[in-house]
Amino acid sequence: MLKIKELRVKNKESQKELSFIVDVSLRTIQNYESGKVSVPNDKLKIIAEHYNVSVANLFDDTKKTKIPTLKKDNVIFTIKEVLTYIIDNEEELKQDKQFLRYINEIGREAIFKYFKDNDMILKK
Repeated sequence: MLKIKELRVKNKESQKELSFIVDVSLRTIQNYESGKVSVPNDKLKIIAEHYNVSVANLFDDTKKTKIPTLKKDNVIFTIKEVLTYIIDNEEELKQDKQFLRYINEIGREAIFKYFKDNDMILKK
């Protein structure tokens, strides 16, 4: 789950105020907060910038111990960090043939299933 509601309440904002900032309906903000719908990448960026946090900080850390890690060159990355990188560099990655080939090899649906199974929101 995302921490949108937690950040909104902490900043003493109403759902209506946040909906205006994100340029979506009040119902959409309610659905984002309840996890009923996926938050598009562009909206994740707007919300993160508004609250002055990284996209990674929008995700709930309570599942951190369940999230596996990736290791490259002795540096360990959580899936959350990898997802943040993908979201922040989406346009560039769409042009990266090696990245796209890798995604096709492991299966795009498998990636989305993983994020869904771990209560992570990712736009399809």
